[in-house]
Amino acid sequence: MIKKLKPIHARVVIETRRPLGLFYVHENGGYVGIDNSTGHAWVEEFTSLRQCKEWLRNPWVTVELMELEAARYKVEIMETLRHVVEVEAGNQKMAEQMMDDRWKHGGYILNADNFAGVEFKAVCTED
Repeated sequence: MIKKLKPIHARVVIETRRPLGLFYVHENGGYVGIDNSTGHAWVEEFTSLRQCKEWLRNPWVTVELMELEAARYKVEIMETLRHVVEVEAGNQKMAEQMMDDRWKHGGYILNADNFAGVEFKAVCTED
């Protein structure tokens, strides 16, 4: 569990290395993470609480890597709906044309019951 400390208590943890645990303090517009889980009081500064907590959970993740992961993305969501209809037609093209015409004229309305899958495609919007 990560605990928030007041600045005075954070200094005590850093100086005395007690109590053991994961801590952060908000001061001077930023965040300071204190990993004292082993009694070594490792300290790192961050601009966001999210980055601070991520480092406390995963101390091997560098600030640079977290900043890379914080890029903005446009994500395309493509849902696939599927419905199978059996028809009698002279050939495959005619069968497909019959269904195309019926579908265009409201003969088949697909909904959540016809859900067959979803795909996500992310494109970074920052260089």
